[in-house]
Amino acid sequence: WSASWSNLNWEAEHVFGPATKAAPHGVFPVVCIVVEPQEEDDYRDVWPFALTLVLPEASRGPGFVRWVIQRVCTRVYLYSDQAPDQTGEQSGSKWQMRRLPFVWIADDGLSSFYHLVPLGQSAVRHTSERQGVQRIKERQAPQGAPMFRDAFTAVQKHSFLSRAAVAGFLRDDGTAACKKMDWKQDELSMYKIVLLNLEELRRLGVEYQRDLLMYEDICLTSQVLRLGGHTLKCQAYCYWAAHSASGGCHAQRQSKGEGGTSLDDLMSPAPFQRLSASHQDTVRDLLAWVRSQEMMSKTKVLSRDDTANAAIAVKAAVAVKSHARAKDPVPKKSKVKKPHRNEAQKKSRDHKAEYIARMKRRGLLEAAARAERRAQGLPPSPEREARSRKRARGPKKDSGRKAADDEASSSSSSSSSSSSGEGSSSDSEQDDAVQRFLMQDVEGGEVMDITGD
Repeated sequence: WSASWSNLNWEAEHVFGPATKAAPHGVFPVVCIVVEPQEEDDYRDVWPFALTLVLPEASRGPGFVRWVIQRVCTRVYLYSDQAPDQTGEQSGSKWQMRRLPFVWIADDGLSSFYHLVPLGQSAVRHTSERQGVQRIKERQAPQGAPMFRDAFTAVQKHSFLSRAAVAGFLRDDGTAACKKMDWKQDELSMYKIVLLNLEELRRLGVEYQRDLLMYEDICLTSQVLRLGGHTLKCQAYCYWAAHSASGGCHAQRQSKGEGGTSLDDLMSPAPFQRLSASHQDTVRDLLAWVRSQEMMSKTKVLSRDDTANAAIAVKAAVAVKSHARAKDPVPKKSKVKKPHRNEAQKKSRDHKAEYIARMKRRGLLEAAARAERRAQGLPPSPEREARSRKRARGPKKDSGRKAADDEASSSSSSSSSSSSGEGSSSDSEQDDAVQRFLMQDVEGGEVMDITGD
C-alpha cells in the first residue's frame, strides 16, 4: 500500500467542502498523516504539503501507530522561547502542555461516506426472501456534498457523545440499507474510522495495546466495555473502505494457518507475557471474538457454496432432461373425461342381462323340481295341478255325487301308489338320466321343459 495509492486527499470537496481562505463556518479541520520512518520520503514526495507525524520506531504494527496518536493527542509539550501563559503574559517556562479533548483516527483506505435515508412504506422491498431481510433505507451522496463533514458533525452533535469513550460508524458490507436503528450504544465492532473521547479514555485508564498486530480498534472498545465505559455507533451514515493487498496487517494475514487466527498472530509471546493479567484477559477475549467471526464467515461461505452447487446440479438435471426429450420426445397423454358417478353406475350395471340370468336360474330350479316330482310319480307341480283342476271343474255336484267321486279318487290313488312301488328300481335309473340331461341343458345355456307342458 504505497503513498500514491493512499486516500489522503482530504482537501477534496466531498470531504469537508470547498477550502476557502475566509472560512465562514469556523476553522478548517487539521489533518495530520502518520507514517513510519522508512516511508517518510515516499509520502513527502507524493504529499509535499501534508502535515506529517513520523513515528519514532518502524515496523511495530498498527497498534503502536494508534497508541502513539492517542498519547500525543492526550498530552503533548511544545517548546517555545516566548510561551504565553493562560493570562496571555509571558512566562518563564519554555515547555507548554497541550491537550485535545477529541481526535478522529482514520485509515488511509477510507474512500467515501453515504447518508442512509429511510424509504417510504410503498418502496420497502425484500432484498433476501430466504432470510427475510428488508431494505428500508437508501444511500444518498449528492455530487460535491461534503459527506465526511456531515457524518463527523452528526456524531459530534449527539447528546451521548460526552459519555462515550469511543464513537464510530457502520461499515457498508451490502446490508447497511437494511439497518433499522440510526444509533446504537455499547457496540464492540467499530474500526477504520473512530472518534476518541480522550478525557473519558484517560478517566477509564484505557489505551491502545502498542504491541497488538491486528484488531487494535476492537481491542480498545473491548477494554472500554469491560471497565464499564460506553461506545456510540452511528448507523445513519456508512462508509466505504478499500481492501489493501498489503498493509499494516498484511504479514499477519499471510501467516494464518488452516486453523485460523492464533494468539501469536495477534501479539508476539514476549510482549504478551509483559502484560498485566487484566490486559492478557482482554487479548484472549479478542482472540475468542476473532475466531467466532472467522467461524461464522466460513459457515456462510460453505452454505453459499452448497446452495450454488445445488442450483448447478438442478440446472444440469433440467438440461439433461430437456436434451433427452428433444432427442426422443414422449407422446403426450390424452386426457379422458371422467364420467359422472350416476352414468358410471348405469354403465356398470346391465339390467337386461341380470333379468335373463334370474330367469335362467328360476327355470333350472323349476325343471329340477318337476323332474323330482315326476320320478316320485307326483304331478309336475301343485300350482299346475290346481290350475288343471280348476279348468276341468264343471258345475257344482251334490253331496252324494261328491262322496262317490272321493271314493273313486282314493281308489285310483291307491292303485297308482301300488304301481309306483313296483317300478321303484326303474325310477332311480330314470332320475339319473334326467339329472344328466338337465346338466347338459345348463351347460348349453338353455332351459328345457322336460315335462312337455
